[in-house]
Amino acid sequence: MQKMTSGRPAAATLIAVMALTLGGCASVVHERNQPLKLETLTSDGQAVEGAECSLRNDRETVSARSGAEVMIRRSADDLYVVCKLDPYPEATARLVSRSNAQMMGNALFLFGAGAYVDHRTGAGYNYPGWIQPVFGQSLVFDRRDEEAFTPVKPQAPFSPDETSESASGNGSESASGNGSASATETGK
Repeated sequence: MQKMTSGRPAAATLIAVMALTLGGCASVVHERNQPLKLETLTSDGQAVEGAECSLRNDRETVSARSGAEVMIRRSADDLYVVCKLDPYPEATARLVSRSNAQMMGNALFLFGAGAYVDHRTGAGYNYPGWIQPVFGQSLVFDRRDEEAFTPVKPQAPFSPDETSESASGNGSESASGNGSASATETGK
């Protein structure tokens, strides 16, 4: 006859398996991509649709037209946007990447394993969801300034030269794009 053993080792094994499989909570809850509503404005605030825009972070470069919603790859690094339409001067923007709530939860629970996965995949970060770059200006849009159902209000202008600096991401300057016209993955 077999002797009954305590359920403690089985419970510990179950908890360990759950931690390993559910560790990337933001990776499960949030996809690696997020929607971005992109509108361009003239210096006097008039909406202009149809500008060719290039959006680039360390994960990909995507082309889109203003006046539409585009899917962008999440990343810890900032996203740089350049929009062009004749006869207007270029509109440039830097979107600050911020960690999301699931990323913070994973840092506190599961001994940080989920936060590591979320950081590596980019799923633990968000960009602003609705921006309005202005022709002739270089603006910063920060997710922390986002309010429901309205475009994010821009912060102080930035120098497009900042995009050539390399940084660790999450609120810092990152590598700039080359304006490629197609979506490409860098393999991260």
